[in-house]
Amino acid sequence: MHNKLPKTLSRAKLDALRAIARYRRQRRVGKGWIVGDKRLSASLIGRLEADAMVKEISLSGTPVLVVTEGGRHELRFGSRLADGPSSSRRPLR
Repeated sequence: MHNKLPKTLSRAKLDALRAIARYRRQRRVGKGWIVGDKRLSASLIGRLEADAMVKEISLSGTPVLVVTEGGRHELRFGSRLADGPSSSRRPLR
């Protein structure tokens, strides 16, 4: 069963996905999350969960966010799509 991935992610979603993949220090604060040095809203995490990019699991009773296979694929191949045109391309004249 393979979920359809969105064509591009917004910059906020991509930054959040990168932070979740990079930082191990995560904690839930109120409705949101603190991941590394970033504060992520509950609605942003909810949108990433709806897109099947992350999921919340419990390790020893502590909730943590993990990047799913779809999220890893997006980080590996899709991040250049959301950042705009490649800087290596020359402008058309």
